Amino acid sequence: MRKATVISLVVCGFLFPCFGDKTFYFPHFGDGGGVSTIISVTNPCAQGANVTLSVYGPDGVLQKVEFTTGVFDRTTFAVSGHSTKTFGTAGLSSPVKSGYIQIQSDVETITATALLRFQGGLEAGILPVSPAKRFGLYVEQNAIMQTGIAVHRTVKEPVDLVLYDTAGFVKASTSMPLDGLQSSKFLGELFPKLPASFSGFLHIDSSQPITVMGLRFGGGVLSTVAVDQDRPIGQVMTEKFLGLWFMEYKIATVYEDQYAVFQSYEDPDDPGEFYAIAMRDDGHPALCHYIPTTGNYLMLALGTTSNKVYEFAFTKSGDVSGCYYSQNRSSGDLSDCRPLVGTRYDPTAS
Repeated sequence: MRKATVISLVVCGFLFPCFGDKTFYFPHFGDGGGVSTIISVTNPCAQGANVTLSVYGPDGVLQKVEFTTGVFDRTTFAVSGHSTKTFGTAGLSSPVKSGYIQIQSDVETITATALLRFQGGLEAGILPVSPAKRFGLYVEQNAIMQTGIAVHRTVKEPVDLVLYDTAGFVKASTSMPLDGLQSSKFLGELFPKLPASFSGFLHIDSSQPITVMGLRFGGGVLSTVAVDQDRPIGQVMTEKFLGLWFMEYKIATVYEDQYAVFQSYEDPDDPGEFYAIAMRDDGHPALCHYIPTTGNYLMLALGTTSNKVYEFAFTKSGDVSGCYYSQNRSSGDLSDCRPLVGTRYDPTAS
């Protein structure tokens, strides 16, 4: 299959790896009562970055905190290429201050880490979290151990919690108690009727983007709990189709359509339904949808008098097969199935 027409697109993606902006969060921080928080912001790119660090209380309002470099609720600073800037709270707040921290950068490759440091030398490293609608994490509690969960929401929409035992059965469900935009609770506080010894999986869901953090406390242990996006099958399969594709079918002669499938999204009016946006090489837009009941994909490309309809399934990682149809725009009638094969463009292939 021909590949020259897509080379310029791929090259452009590698020429400017630092362009774009980025926003992420640390869903919880603490200062005072023997606790301090250290934030390190790193720019791995050669291009300099302008970064803004904002400190919020649980109510979502900017909150002044004493850092070792001064008192502020928001600060903007430059991070030169391949360098790191570190900010540590002084640990002197009384009463204790908590909430969440937002990092904004004009360079997409910027990253950061946080340390929650407690008296006695205990500390836990925390990675930043990008907002998403669904998260999941392993949780447990027993006589010496508790799991703490911090949730930050971007808007005031309910955050639902569903707790599963290790056999996969629903043990309990509730909503995260949030008066403002952030809250942190122990597992036993969220589910007070749990047995004293319990382990399982906590699913956290909201209609609007949230960020989540988990910590394990007790028995001389302080550590983070891995938290990952809990992606439904529709999202996983839709994102699997992202890339540059060549679709080949035969009517009287062999045709080859080229598509850049570049963005997936969840239908805001039908949560749980995911689509991918694509563009044909002639500039016509297309929309792709994964159908869980059949395991097939359906892609529709609008035309002037007729639409192109592709129905297919993966045969292996970078290949699909199925049917191509021509659809009359006036009547909606479909042509007969034309056998279709598709291949994802692989820039590493010779």
